[in-house]
Amino acid sequence: MPMMRKIARCGVLSLLVLGLLGCASFYRSYGQVVPDEGVTQSFAAYRLDPGMNYYFHGSDLHPNVIIGLKKQYVLANKLWQPIKADPRTFKGFVAGMQHKAGEISQSLYGFVMKSPDGQILGVWYSMLTVNMTVKMGEGNQVDVFTSHINVYDKDSPDQ
Repeated sequence: MPMMRKIARCGVLSLLVLGLLGCASFYRSYGQVVPDEGVTQSFAAYRLDPGMNYYFHGSDLHPNVIIGLKKQYVLANKLWQPIKADPRTFKGFVAGMQHKAGEISQSLYGFVMKSPDGQILGVWYSMLTVNMTVKMGEGNQVDVFTSHINVYDKDSPDQ
């Protein structure tokens, strides 16, 4: 009887290890989005980084999210609209977000987007309630996803 238990335990342990390895390989292309006070301050001061291309998601009057992606990377999905890289346009997008977030007593925060190996891909600016996912694609392609349609809707389940 003890031998059968050992075999059963080894079988269960083997299945767990295989399952964990499968999960690890599935998530190996996903990066991280890490809070960063410097990014928050840069957006609040309307500072553009010349080494990045900027995009928005949502309304052009008050976007849900603004991202900056380092120029060596290519945004791989069509969820995002480009922002013209001039200070006046950039300030208009950020100010629109600040105004709309203030109407619902929310704050905006900056984040650094990192690849699975820790390389900085770019920056993210939004309210904390926004879900964010960064995934590396083929070569230098990056998929950036967000699930919210209108983050400023007070009736949203995440608010």
